[in-house]
Amino acid sequence: MNEIHIRALGVLNIAGGALAGLFALFNILFFGGPISIAGYFGVSQVVGIVWVTAALLLMIPCIVAGLGLITLRGWARDLGIILAVLQLLIIPTGTLIGAYGLVVLFSDTADHIFTRRYGQYVDTKR
Repeated sequence: MNEIHIRALGVLNIAGGALAGLFALFNILFFGGPISIAGYFGVSQVVGIVWVTAALLLMIPCIVAGLGLITLRGWARDLGIILAVLQLLIIPTGTLIGAYGLVVLFSDTADHIFTRRYGQYVDTKR
């Protein structure tokens, strides 16, 4: 795992958070909200409510974390780990992004990249 995986995770967080949130908003505005998801997919209404609520609540934090991961900010790793766990609730794309995020952010290379010395090293090379 290297910087490319972390930056790719940032892009995936931005895209996944924005798309899931926009889909949830679109569903609420035009199709009646979580009840319609439950009926369409044949699941409990509670599952529909949890999915729509999770997608809406995680939309902005995912975008912020994605921007932080792209720029390799130290705080973005902690936020990314928390959001990766929460994204596991947003099936199917959030589950994939969350699992990938956990693998990338818990790697030894990510630990090295998010140290202060690495940031100073990269700044001197630019």
